[in-house]
Amino acid sequence: MKSKERLLAAIRREPVDRVPANIYYYMQAFYDAHLRDEAPEDAFEAQLQSQLRFGFDPLIGLGGGRGLPWKDSDPGRWESRAQSVGAPDEHCVRYEIDTPAGRLTTEWGEPPGQSGWDIEPLLAEGQEESVAALAYLPRPDVDVEAIDHDWAQMGDRGLGWLSVYGIWQQACYIRGMETMAADPYLRPDFTRRFLEYLTDYLEAQVEALCATQVETVYINESYVGMGISPKVFNEFIAPYDRRLVDAAKRHGKLVLYHDCGKMDALVEGFADLGIDYLEPITPRNASGDVEPADVKRRIGDRVCLRGGFNHDLLTRGTPDEVRAEVRHCLENLAPCGGYMLCPSSSVTPDTRWENLLAYAEAAAEFCGDYGSAS
Repeated sequence: MKSKERLLAAIRREPVDRVPANIYYYMQAFYDAHLRDEAPEDAFEAQLQSQLRFGFDPLIGLGGGRGLPWKDSDPGRWESRAQSVGAPDEHCVRYEIDTPAGRLTTEWGEPPGQSGWDIEPLLAEGQEESVAALAYLPRPDVDVEAIDHDWAQMGDRGLGWLSVYGIWQQACYIRGMETMAADPYLRPDFTRRFLEYLTDYLEAQVEALCATQVETVYINESYVGMGISPKVFNEFIAPYDRRLVDAAKRHGKLVLYHDCGKMDALVEGFADLGIDYLEPITPRNASGDVEPADVKRRIGDRVCLRGGFNHDLLTRGTPDEVRAEVRHCLENLAPCGGYMLCPSSSVTPDTRWENLLAYAEAAAEFCGDYGSAS
């Protein structure tokens, strides 16, 4: 099997010749220290080769929707202006957005090379009356040709995904995480109206992205991992995320779902969304709250699982411990298929090179013990 075929088969819980193995991504400092000198000039090819060189099956992003709408303009609907404020070393930008329903403002910290954070949310607590302005969120602008170019360049060497924020992730960016955590309890009617506007915005992104040839749509719900209760998830997240899943499915796409952090109380709820794949399966000894074998027992017959490998061992462990962890993951998650071996977080700058090599070598040695495809 080629990598793409192997990855697609795992997501569909079909037989594979060996369990696919990969990583999430290298943080920039690690990449610069260990991989840049041998990287091809083409940026996309360099990203691909940074996994292929270790024998991994690359699963990487090829583009996606935009979840920071204040950085976009849509003339006549959503017109944004940006201005630097504060001291230069604070890297703070103030955005003013004019819509037919009024003006919104936000301040965002934007240090070079970082994703940034909200200083003043776009729809802060006390500004609930401005929610109607979100009816004019910018329409998606997807470069289908550019995405399909990268998809064709990847060929059968790996599998790409196209990302959108899940409803809770998007809501936290616009409302602020602490306020959003309280909204379902303090302002449930407002919260439903707010989430409807955001789901319209995200569903339009899914529809636009599905015009590409990329096989999978990736829904990023990192902030659900803050510790959402099943009641809040079922009432204020699942109905809206299900709209995104259904939109992708209408176009024949496979759906990948990401929850970073706590998930033990929600894994059946995730599976009920109709997703094909769940990540990262983060064990209790690696900042998660699950036992991988228990997640496999509960939903492994419905959803492909990715992760399970304690990523802390790449920085603090020994090569022998890394090898033992690879075997442990395969023994607990690979039987009956539907599994991808992967660390439960990214490769950080303090990852030990010898441990990354041990992970790759153990994957090459052991993943074939759990394949069943001819």
